[in-house]
Amino acid sequence: MNFGASTFTLLVLLVASIAQTLSIDCSIFGRNMCLCQHLETELLQCPPAEPKIIISISDKQHITVQCQDEVTPNLDLDLFPDLNITQCQQFKLEYCYPENGFDGVRKKFGVQNLTVLELESMAPKENSASFSLTKDFLGNLSSLESLRISYSPISFAPDFLANFPNLLALVIYKSEISQLHRHFDYVPKLTLLDLASNQISALPDGVFRSLTNLSRLQLFSNNISSISRRTFEGLENVKLLELSLNHISQVAEDSFADLPLLVNLSLRGNRIQTIESNIFAHNSLLENVRLGSNPGMIFQDRVFENLTKLLTVELNSNRFQTLPEGTFTNCRALKDINLSSNLLSSLPEGVFCNLRYLKRLNLSFNTLRLLPDTLFASLECLEELELSHNQLSAISRQLFKPLHALKQLHLSHNQLSIIDKNVFSSLQSQFTVLDLSFNNWNNSYDVPVNIFQVTPLAEQLLLSHNQLRWIPDLPSALKLRRLDLSYNNIDAGLCPP
Repeated sequence: MNFGASTFTLLVLLVASIAQTLSIDCSIFGRNMCLCQHLETELLQCPPAEPKIIISISDKQHITVQCQDEVTPNLDLDLFPDLNITQCQQFKLEYCYPENGFDGVRKKFGVQNLTVLELESMAPKENSASFSLTKDFLGNLSSLESLRISYSPISFAPDFLANFPNLLALVIYKSEISQLHRHFDYVPKLTLLDLASNQISALPDGVFRSLTNLSRLQLFSNNISSISRRTFEGLENVKLLELSLNHISQVAEDSFADLPLLVNLSLRGNRIQTIESNIFAHNSLLENVRLGSNPGMIFQDRVFENLTKLLTVELNSNRFQTLPEGTFTNCRALKDINLSSNLLSSLPEGVFCNLRYLKRLNLSFNTLRLLPDTLFASLECLEELELSHNQLSAISRQLFKPLHALKQLHLSHNQLSIIDKNVFSSLQSQFTVLDLSFNNWNNSYDVPVNIFQVTPLAEQLLLSHNQLRWIPDLPSALKLRRLDLSYNNIDAGLCPP
């Protein structure tokens, strides 16, 4: 057997196999044209000494082109020869401005059926505000499914999407888009529209009417001031609507009536004045609602009434002084309520009635002084209760009795000086954290034996910054991993009475 011939044949086949996996042949580049390297990705630096363009190609399907010249960001296609990367599906252009349009770039690389296009920081160095993105500039990309334009302070012609009939996802991020026209009539198949962090100030009635397949609409961090009855007309399949960090002050009564499949809604960080009682009457599938950080918002009674699939509600940082008793009527699936950082001094006795599946309740950073004995009567599945940073001075023995599933109880930064000896008697074996730090506890006259009786159940017992003078003998069967008694007045020589 001729082993030499066989080895040579194997080597030839191996080289041929490797060559098939490569997108470019480095031999076509002159020594002074581009530095060509085959690393984890194929890399071109053109010209080699002080590259103005860096091209990386991965798996024949992903191309990234970066321009390095900040003074003249125009993409010079004459710096490298024509390439024939017909299998490319994803193309990203960074810090480059293709002066003659993207169609010339596509032809230079031999790209035929592009599905994903990303244009980042694409603008001429001067007069970028006068540059308008048009359908001719982008060229005919009928196979395109995803288009992302970011950090490109340019304007958008009404027809710039005309050549993308199969587009499914459109993201325009931090590109200073300020007005919406009927851009979206050309892309009826769109399922994701993300226009976050721009300068949009108004949403014309019916502007999204043609997007009947849209499921996610993200308008986060713009300058939108109001929402009308017809703003979301036609969006019958939208499940996620993100409107956080705008300037919205007015929300019409039936603003969300055209969104029957809505599941996730965020309006946090706006200036909403009033939320009407029946605003969600047509949104029976809602699961998550974020309405926090709307200072001064007036909250009508029964806003969430009969939202039987609702799981999470965020109402923090709204400066609420009161909360209507019927706020959560028939929201029987609720698991998480955040009412922190308001001005609540009291709560209606039945506000949490029938919320048996609630797991987390955050009432911290309010001005609560006294809690009704039966406030938590229905919360048999509650696992975490946050009551820190209030003005509680006393807790009744009945308050926590129904909380058989409780794992964490946070009562720090209150004014607690007296705690009934049976107040924690209902805590079960799953209980892990009890935080009573930063209170006014003084056991000169009353021994808080009850606290140390629950320590076998807890893993963390936090009692720092009180006025404790001594502690009783601790039970032998401790689960404690952390016991904090710092910043008290404990006298080692003082024995318990």
